[in-house]
Amino acid sequence: MDLINPAVNGTRAVMEACHLHKVKKVVITSSIAAILSAKTEDKPKDHIYTENNWSDPSPGDHIEAYPKSKTMAEKVAWEFREKLPEAEKFDVITINPGFILGPAFVGAGFSSGDVIDKILNGKFPMLPKVRIGCVDVRDVA
Repeated sequence: MDLINPAVNGTRAVMEACHLHKVKKVVITSSIAAILSAKTEDKPKDHIYTENNWSDPSPGDHIEAYPKSKTMAEKVAWEFREKLPEAEKFDVITINPGFILGPAFVGAGFSSGDVIDKILNGKFPMLPKVRIGCVDVRDVA
């Protein structure tokens, strides 16, 4: 619940604010986690995922808290929009990246940042050692 409630409530609050202020379009950065954590029998056999594919937030070994939070938050956005009268609906676009780069805006870690940390600190034994620091590209050529 530490991840789920803030994700769901935060998304709902954003949607309510967009509606209140008559926003015409909102873009939500969701995650590939909202798509891929489905039960095996529900995954597309051809591995092509569309807007009809969702992670299954029901209890089970197929999903952890983070994908569940992303799935439930994104669904709240779509459900909010659908319940609006036609004249009050605004565009909702979601993007579902598999990896993000950039500074963290919170003190806690985030999955993509954890991967970069492991790469830079040599915690992935299958990768070559990475030199931390600036490299002049003329030295590499």
